[in-house]
Amino acid sequence: MADLTGRKALVTGAAHPEGIGQGIVGALLRAGADVIFSDVDDDAALRSLEILDREHGQGRTHYLHHDVSSEQDWVRVREEIVARFEGLDILVNNAGSSFAGTLETVELEHLQRCMAVNFESQFLGLKTFRNILVKRSTYWAGGTTVINNSSIGAYTGDPSNLPYSVSKAAARMLTMCAARELGPHKVRVNSIHVGMIDTPLLRASFARRVQLGQALDVEELQENLKSRVPLGRIGTPDDAGELTAFLASDAAQYITAASFVCDGGMLTKV
Repeated sequence: MADLTGRKALVTGAAHPEGIGQGIVGALLRAGADVIFSDVDDDAALRSLEILDREHGQGRTHYLHHDVSSEQDWVRVREEIVARFEGLDILVNNAGSSFAGTLETVELEHLQRCMAVNFESQFLGLKTFRNILVKRSTYWAGGTTVINNSSIGAYTGDPSNLPYSVSKAAARMLTMCAARELGPHKVRVNSIHVGMIDTPLLRASFARRVQLGQALDVEELQENLKSRVPLGRIGTPDDAGELTAFLASDAAQYITAASFVCDGGMLTKV
């Protein structure tokens, strides 16, 4: 298991108890980190916080309201974290949004919103916390680290999910550029590319595809998806969480600018 004892982590977009973010938060806590998670859904965050306090103990998890598409909000979150926790060692840019659509059907405003949440927010996170991460990089053998949550959509070019695929491909390139810049400062930057993970976001994506006439019902989509995964199942938030904890740890201290696929082998059948 990864050892993250003594480190402070921020995970964005992690309010929902069943989301990938909470899988990541749980894995980081099990590895010993103290975790701040952020989101705009305060009600869901409070439900998650109750669960986390019960499972991992009081005082190890903290929540901040945070619109990741707002530069002003990023600055506010940075100042709160520095004031309350003295800095940050692990930044997980997890917040994400999905809009299905093709060139013919997608609206520009949906593309722009998808880019703002999936790509621009990661840029803002890196830019806002850059100097904090550089300053604390000497504290750990493997330095400080950023993990950007991307998707196998960055590789597949799905024409029915154009905004999502384009935004996730941009996040992958951002990861590589940032890793080149920050490597000399002992800040590692990697991306994880999950396949289909059983979350409310995936279920909402299925519902939108049905509305667009791309399938008869959600059950049809789920069965079709399982048939494309060599491991025969849809992933869980914990699958993404354990990979993230490893990348954040000193066990991965010679890994940066890398893209890690976590999809049950799905890309081999695309």
